[in-house]
Amino acid sequence: MESFGKRVIRDHMPQQHRDFYQQLPFVLAGFIQSQNDKSLQLDANIVPGDPLHDSLTLDRHLALLGIDLPSRRRNRLSAAITDVKKESFHLNVIQSFGNCSQYIQARQMIPYQHPHAPEKIEITTFNQEISKLMATSDTFFVASHYQENSAKQNSSTSMGADVSHRGGEPGFVRTDSDTTLTIPDYLGDFHVNTLGNFLVNPKAGLLFIDFDKGHILSLTGTVEILWESDELEYFDGAERLWQFHLEKGVFLKYALPFKWQFEGYSPTTEVTGSWPQSDQNKHNAQQQNNWQKCVVTKIVQESALVKSYYLQAQTGSLPRFKAGQFLTVKANINGKQQIRPYTLSSSPHDEFYRISVKYETKGVFSSFLHQHIKKGDELEFKFPAGEFHIETDSQRPALLLAAGIGITPMVSMAWHILQDAVRTRSMRQNIMFCATHNIEQRSFFNEINTLAAQSDGILRIIWVVSYPEDHAKEGDDYHVKGHISVELLQAILPIDDY
Repeated sequence: MESFGKRVIRDHMPQQHRDFYQQLPFVLAGFIQSQNDKSLQLDANIVPGDPLHDSLTLDRHLALLGIDLPSRRRNRLSAAITDVKKESFHLNVIQSFGNCSQYIQARQMIPYQHPHAPEKIEITTFNQEISKLMATSDTFFVASHYQENSAKQNSSTSMGADVSHRGGEPGFVRTDSDTTLTIPDYLGDFHVNTLGNFLVNPKAGLLFIDFDKGHILSLTGTVEILWESDELEYFDGAERLWQFHLEKGVFLKYALPFKWQFEGYSPTTEVTGSWPQSDQNKHNAQQQNNWQKCVVTKIVQESALVKSYYLQAQTGSLPRFKAGQFLTVKANINGKQQIRPYTLSSSPHDEFYRISVKYETKGVFSSFLHQHIKKGDELEFKFPAGEFHIETDSQRPALLLAAGIGITPMVSMAWHILQDAVRTRSMRQNIMFCATHNIEQRSFFNEINTLAAQSDGILRIIWVVSYPEDHAKEGDDYHVKGHISVELLQAILPIDDY
């Protein structure tokens, strides 16, 4: 990343960064001892009780994170303190760069006058109140710094402080003991500024905010990076783990003069996990071959012959699956146990399972589902299995071919491709051909078209209908009359390696 970093990490603030900072109502700061020298003035009051009060001296570097939660914009600065006044201080910019919006939860800030006086509590261990705050947090901030111990240590490129944002589902921070936290590291922008600093200097600062009550929890300690761990297998979205070991901290209660109203999770946050979910995934893996009970929560008529059944586990959460895998279901039909595998048509990131079943007049199980199963009924199932699934770590364009009820694994794959593209920012092209007998038997038409429309060109859909009805309009209801053939693929597909 060194050559890329030199293009995006600047020694000044471009105009859009200057405009960005001027409209922010707050910034987050981290600091180190240093000597260096470029310009930013902060007309700001430091939160009462914050250790930063005693650290605004001319021999320090300051790291700033400007973050606008409603728009999910953020920008990072490393700067030198050049002047300190009563209600402002001056900074010379050393490094400035923008960050992506991944894992930032949208919130709207609201001024608030607390009925309680601010309270400062110094800590060396996590108590129950603090552990609960961290366990329910979907956001925290982490400070790190780097200083090269060499003759060139006074250069701006060989030292600096940094503050970064971390976000995830509530429960993504785990308290292992009264001084240790374990935290997943998700796929980011590949700059690895924070982990890179930890590699050479494990000193770290963590800051949690209680967005409802205005509390601030500031922690100082050291970090250990867990590059490999058995727990990674069960934690969705984690690339690696890291542990924070507490040395000391400050809990500032009722410290902020505002609250935040939650507005929504980042799309990348929604495809990650939590520690309770990780524990459930591990438990599910141990129950892989056992029959479980599920409840039918919704039934949708997808086409003239196909119905979708939405399933929820009676207890716990459903284990993740790979797009393209099948679910084995069991039911007692006319006094006899019947077992069938049905491909899952839902996204691997959904909180439910969806099987979509074509009605066959002589089909024992499909007839039972279509004619007798209703919302609230129970079925038994075994966890998803199967080797037919799509890999998302390739950049080769993917060609998905679906005919009739064979569309079910392709719907799941299409969902997974696009949701994974949000997480990885992959621009891999995907082309999906969906063939049906006629318009009446066309399943998932609106769902797939909407998915393609929201894909920013990553997913293209071609509907192929063998015998379209007289009222069907080419271009609106389908694209091609006929069947999927080599000639059709050669006529539509760009020359490429699929």
